[in-house]
Amino acid sequence: MKKFFSLVLALLASVCTVDISKTQHLGLGIDIQVFTSNGTWTAPNHISFVYVTGCGQGGGGNGGPTVNVGSGAGSPPGGSGADCHSAFFDASVAGSSQSVTIGFTANGSMGGVGSVGSNSTFGSLATFYGGAGAGGLPGTPFGAGGSGSCPNINIPTVYAGNCGAPNTFLPPSNPGGSAVWGAAGGGSGGGITSDGSTVYPGGNGGASSPNCLIAPLGGTLSSLNGANAVNSNNVSIPEPGCGGGGGSANINGSAGNGGDGFNGGGGGGGGAAWNTNGDIVSSGGNGGKGFVVVVSW
Repeated sequence: MKKFFSLVLALLASVCTVDISKTQHLGLGIDIQVFTSNGTWTAPNHISFVYVTGCGQGGGGNGGPTVNVGSGAGSPPGGSGADCHSAFFDASVAGSSQSVTIGFTANGSMGGVGSVGSNSTFGSLATFYGGAGAGGLPGTPFGAGGSGSCPNINIPTVYAGNCGAPNTFLPPSNPGGSAVWGAAGGGSGGGITSDGSTVYPGGNGGASSPNCLIAPLGGTLSSLNGANAVNSNNVSIPEPGCGGGGGSANINGSAGNGGDGFNGGGGGGGGAAWNTNGDIVSSGGNGGKGFVVVVSW
């Protein structure tokens, strides 16, 4: 089904540029309505089928702690990517209209655990689940998005959101899990060893195909904040996105903040900082906003 939607998008791209704030009624008998905020889908006249695709909001990244000399801190985890999938309905099932809800809240944490992303919905017919914060296993298609820390982060998911980077000292950079069609996880923040001898940069965010092929960079010791995920391919119709980069740790001041995810991608984790100068805790990135696209003909 996803391959079919890709073909529809390719056809649309060849005949028009879709303004995501408006409804498009095309001369090919295809109607497309894109929702990046709450709204109502209204069925065009004389349609037979309705194809819906979307993502929930990505999970928020953990904020980085301030730590005392001698204690150290691991890498604050990134948020997970959201559930992204598609659903196909007969027009009689979809009816004349459906309420559309788009998942988005400020869910990156300041020094604590990132919150689960909000769901996106197409009436009661389809729910696109938000990604989780730290801990647990990756999500499954048509269910919850991936969770923050899991053992198979190097295996790209297909439809389910992948994990955010785990909480660990090694390797120095912990990238978020990438996804083939689902949304990617956020990179972890950088940690500090207990004696302060090693300060880690942030991990890169996870990449997602085809919308966000270039992983957002984690923060470095010279540029502390993790990068926000963006639409690297300039796709006019939303597709699942990347996770934000993790913030770098710092022993000379406040640490870097995690970057925000994009289109259902998880937020990056914040970096850790020494507590010797009254440094403030860092923020985890917000999970990427959800979306819903409705194609009917």
